[in-house]
Amino acid sequence: MLKSVKISAKEVLELTGRLVDRLGPRILGSASCARAADEIATELGRHCSSVRKERFTARPGAGLLFVAPFFFYFSRRGSPGAGDNLAACAMGIKIAELLGGQQAPRPLQQTRVVVLSTDGEEPGMLGAEAFARVHQEELKDLKTYVLNFDTIYKAADLTLVTKDRNATIRLSGTMVADCRRIAADLGYPIKAGPIPTGGGATDAARFAEIGVEAVSILPMSMALIQEDTWFHTPNDTVEHIEPAAVEACLSIAYRYILEKDRAG
Repeated sequence: MLKSVKISAKEVLELTGRLVDRLGPRILGSASCARAADEIATELGRHCSSVRKERFTARPGAGLLFVAPFFFYFSRRGSPGAGDNLAACAMGIKIAELLGGQQAPRPLQQTRVVVLSTDGEEPGMLGAEAFARVHQEELKDLKTYVLNFDTIYKAADLTLVTKDRNATIRLSGTMVADCRRIAADLGYPIKAGPIPTGGGATDAARFAEIGVEAVSILPMSMALIQEDTWFHTPNDTVEHIEPAAVEACLSIAYRYILEKDRAG
């Protein structure tokens, strides 16, 4: 019997806030973008057995993507990107701490966990496309599951994505079912559905494209027109991230990883 783990969002939100304050908006290819990679690598280095950064070259045409919300939200100031998507980076760091930190008992016996933070998601999942392309053989030789988190805002909107990239790429039905069951066991209401046409995409699509099982969990409404929309705006700050959304995502991820390890 696996124990339920109640995970606090406090450290995740504090780290997200520190990164936002230090880095500001992170435009692809900018100095602040490079600093973000360094900061995340440093934090992961506290808990992971090894950390590396990989430069990537985007495949021609890889960034072509229709995203309706971009037509509604523009700002010359850029976005701090707290919920979309520094919070998910901080959550990955927390998972590394829980599974391999110095003070944690190491619970995994036969599973390797890779905490992956890819750049260039907004212009077409460029980093994820490059990683999946370069590492395709490794990803397929060893059974791999990709559990992706994006746009961390509201626990009530917790959604498992069934079809990605404007509902054109089918994600793993098995992973959707497993995560839905785990969420129910832990007491977290969760929906399942596609990203609608014009809703964009997540990094999970790039792994599904090459035949790797993947799913995204989004604590955000799927409606194209929304009230109180923070992503892609200067208002995407930490105070708009619900701690309950962070806790739900982390708890589901932790239990999912433990179950896969026990199942072999």
